[in-house]
Amino acid sequence: MRLHINNGVQITWTIENASKLSTDAAKPYTWKTADNLEWSLEFYVSQMMFIRLKCLKKDASSAWICDIYTKLRLLKQNRSTQHFSSYGLWETFENDGFIRGDDCIVIELEMNYKLYDFSQPIEGLTDYSCQVGEKSDVFWLSRGFLAANSKRFFEHFYGSQEQQQNLELDKIQPFEFCHFLSCFHPTSKFIEDLGQVNSLIVLANQFEANCVHEICEEFLIEHFDRETALKYADRFGYRKLMDKYLESLKTEGQIKQLQNTQQFWNLTLESKNRILLHFSKICSQS
Repeated sequence: MRLHINNGVQITWTIENASKLSTDAAKPYTWKTADNLEWSLEFYVSQMMFIRLKCLKKDASSAWICDIYTKLRLLKQNRSTQHFSSYGLWETFENDGFIRGDDCIVIELEMNYKLYDFSQPIEGLTDYSCQVGEKSDVFWLSRGFLAANSKRFFEHFYGSQEQQQNLELDKIQPFEFCHFLSCFHPTSKFIEDLGQVNSLIVLANQFEANCVHEICEEFLIEHFDRETALKYADRFGYRKLMDKYLESLKTEGQIKQLQNTQQFWNLTLESKNRILLHFSKICSQS
């Protein structure tokens, strides 16, 4: 993990049918940088005209802070340029020669950005460092941000002496810890497979991070598999996932078949009761 400085991204964007922009939004201009990040320029017009720069694929990077420095220029019909601050009155741009004879607006963007991940301190943001894994990889973090998302970190930083237990960070794989942090830092890094869910749940339990459990539950709902859903909903008390599972049981035969499996008898009492209650509702409707 390193600080990455990208110098001199230059974009020239020609927007066609400019005279219709007061009623029709321009199609965004998108591009990728070497970091596998995808960016977008969006052009909006009402009484005001403004341009918005977005990073579309934040999850493609392990960075959690990005400093962006931009210069925007509009190219006039006489080829001269004018710097502007990304917004202004639309009438002004119409009347000052920014719509060319071919009914186009030409925008020039110069962009430099810095990506910060957890491997270096950030002035005014990081106030805590820790060593993770057997090789003691250093992570620079914010006490307040960790405490806001993890009960264990809250107790470690702000709790009583008895609550400030060893976090056992040396037993954690650094890449798994990085992914765990990325779940609630601004990157909101996405989960890619069930293996990542398993490692995240382990850390969510260890650090009592309910927000990470919620992200894991959302992934399991979005990538629904009946057998997997029942396993995780029962073990970790994922109520929304259990609701989704029960919705998938539509017949008496499906529930009777489940009752004949060892998986059913290994369930917690709460899960069994929810399934039996669902069974009684199906029977009453048939």
